[in-house]
Amino acid sequence: MKKILIAVGAVVALLVAGYAAAGPHLALNGIREGVIAQDEAALAEHIDFPAFRESMKEQIAEVMTARMAERAGGDPEMAAMGQLFASKMVEVMVDKVVTPAGLAMMTSAKGADEALSKDNVLKDAHVSYEGLDRAVVTQTGSQDAKLVLSRQGLKWRLTGVRLPAPQAAE
Repeated sequence: MKKILIAVGAVVALLVAGYAAAGPHLALNGIREGVIAQDEAALAEHIDFPAFRESMKEQIAEVMTARMAERAGGDPEMAAMGQLFASKMVEVMVDKVVTPAGLAMMTSAKGADEALSKDNVLKDAHVSYEGLDRAVVTQTGSQDAKLVLSRQGLKWRLTGVRLPAPQAAE
């Protein structure tokens, strides 16, 4: 009897571990299907919008700060003023756009010739793990933004983004 309980426990542990490891792929598939169907509820299920918005704000603010400092030509007061204006603009823009309805609206804005399908939404996505509770998704061969998925219990959700570093002006 004891051996049966140990075997059942081991099988359950393996199933839970397998589900947790496959979680980022399941979350990506849910996001892909939500985008294609323009299903706000499916997107909300797989995306932690408050965390994703904060990540977007931080990343965009970092890029804009670098650009403002570059364009201010060494004038710290001008750079600070530009940064203040830009940060407020980014905050409002991200809060309005990065919502289930906003993402569904953006995906519906694609032209009819670029119909959304499983062939072009998150195509060639590669998942790499950064520990037990974080995974990063990149498009194969792309240096564009990376998506950050975090484990919340046994479920994985999109919680952040990593934008490419700003290029210095030539």
